[in-house]
Amino acid sequence: MLFDPAQMDALARSVLSSMLCMQRHAWEQGVAMEAVRSLGMDDLLYRMAWDSVVRQHEDGRAALVGGETVAADPCSVGGPLLYIAKKRNDPVLLAGAARLLQWARTDAPRSQDGLVYHFLGSHEIWADSIYMIPPFLAEAGYPEEAVRLTDGYFDCLLDESGLLAHRYDKISGTFVNPAHWGVGNGWALCAIVRILPFLPDKAGQIQMHGRICALLDAILPFMREDGRFHNVLDDPLTFPETNLSQMCAFAIFDGLAGEWLPSDSPYTDAALAMAGAAVSAVSQDGFVFPVCGAPRFDAPGTAPEGQAFFLLMKTAMDRAFAVHPELTRRLS
Repeated sequence: MLFDPAQMDALARSVLSSMLCMQRHAWEQGVAMEAVRSLGMDDLLYRMAWDSVVRQHEDGRAALVGGETVAADPCSVGGPLLYIAKKRNDPVLLAGAARLLQWARTDAPRSQDGLVYHFLGSHEIWADSIYMIPPFLAEAGYPEEAVRLTDGYFDCLLDESGLLAHRYDKISGTFVNPAHWGVGNGWALCAIVRILPFLPDKAGQIQMHGRICALLDAILPFMREDGRFHNVLDDPLTFPETNLSQMCAFAIFDGLAGEWLPSDSPYTDAALAMAGAAVSAVSQDGFVFPVCGAPRFDAPGTAPEGQAFFLLMKTAMDRAFAVHPELTRRLS
């Protein structure tokens, strides 16, 4: 049977092992930690969080592996770091999370309207940043700030297609890279999924549901017959890859598990097709291939984020099937 539970568990173990063997920059450590948290592997998460604080700069940026100038990416470790720090009541991790939160809220370079720039010494807004910062702020107790930042990033990057451009210069008011990068749109989609549980009021949740659906509605028409997408969504000359499929499937399965998407939603069949593409992409060594590949993300390859989003998709699928056992009929 497609998505046989034993097969999926075995694939997840293999994908996890390969992910843990990969070198990781700050954003890759952050999404890897989130994937490990989704698996309920708190002992492993603690070890990853510890090293993120070991590699924390004095300014608060965490999980840096060199002289990096990234401003937003280090905040991606914030949610899982804060979670395990509180659960273990670990003073070192709590202090590290507090320093990172101060960076995210006040010290990071930002525009006059408060949008954190992606790099030090730059005025660029990236689609990736939507995942790196707002979910951490929401989990840290600042959901209104998280929504405000998300809205601000969308205001800069969303164009008439309903898709997000990749990079925007806040000072010149022009796109540095107007391309509709698939994974960039996926970062934004998954960010909203992570913000949702921390929104205190129903109206805010419904607003974010609408944002998820609107972005899915813009993305899914570009899905290929094999369940994958081109690296630039609306450019069929770019290479096909699997990570956006995993990201979209994760978002849809999360909505099904949370029961704000019904099981007979038109998104469900798309999620199953995209998950099938992801399963078929796992090699015998546990690498998800092809995804938009590290280190330059300009060619098909492998990447820690491709591994992590397989695991996030898988755990969301498990939750969705537990809530909606009737979904098994959709597999026949």
